[in-house]
Amino acid sequence: MKLQDANAFESPEQQEKRARRRLRPKALIYSALIAGMIVFIVPAGPWMSHESLFTAFGRSVVGNATGDFILHMVLSLLYGWLTALCIYSLPTVGGILVGTAVNLVFYAINYVAFAA
Repeated sequence: MKLQDANAFESPEQQEKRARRRLRPKALIYSALIAGMIVFIVPAGPWMSHESLFTAFGRSVVGNATGDFILHMVLSLLYGWLTALCIYSLPTVGGILVGTAVNLVFYAINYVAFAA
């Protein structure tokens, strides 16, 4: 049995550094769609109204459930992509802090755009 050379393997730090060099589109799409579905289905949070399943980010925009669902999911993907661009190369704590700040800006934009 031939043993592998220990120098041929990456350390956890090297793996983490290599992983942060590029954005993973598949993970981004899945996480944005899952977050969008949770917010669309669960009537909770300051931006949700009682018309759960018939709104895009808390407000009926298009006028029908299908149109609002599509708009909601497109916005989820857009916000997920913009958030990922800001945080993918940061360490965990930095990603949490920057992601929170970026999404507070998105919250303010949604509040102004959809409440008006």
